[in-house]
Amino acid sequence: MTPEEQAAFRAANRSGEVYTIHGVFFGLAILSVCARLGAARHSGRKIGLDDWLAVASLFFIVGVFTGTMFWLKFGLGRHETVVQEEDPLNLMHFYQTIYANEILYPMGLASARLSLVVLYQRIFGLFSARYYLHGLLAFIGAWAIYATIPTIVACTPVQNFWTTHKNCIELSNL
Repeated sequence: MTPEEQAAFRAANRSGEVYTIHGVFFGLAILSVCARLGAARHSGRKIGLDDWLAVASLFFIVGVFTGTMFWLKFGLGRHETVVQEEDPLNLMHFYQTIYANEILYPMGLASARLSLVVLYQRIFGLFSARYYLHGLLAFIGAWAIYATIPTIVACTPVQNFWTTHKNCIELSNL
């Protein structure tokens, strides 16, 4: 590489795009849950299980958002070789954050989906659709277990996930 190409390679940084996208959608998530709770309060409706599941989902998404901000601090959006030259520990911290997000993200998705199904159950609970909704609840619960448990037990000991990657199950094969 020429010196100009090397300088461009070292300066390449797409973290601004990640900040923007995550900031916008994180703000929308907070706004939608607050609007949902505000609408329930304004209408005099009791806060139900569907609302609490939305709050739980927001809790998990706060964790994912925080993890993504740490990813950016540890080099997300930049070339791996440049990040590792600056601080070799960044890569280890990067993988620790991946591990946390691999658990929080499916739990956030599952609780958001469960919130919608419980809302539908509240609306359509008296009709025969409730059997389909029970099936959806079971399917989402099974998916949440399938998406989180293998990540938790993928490496023995757990620290191998962010250090050596030895004694780890290849999750993409599951």
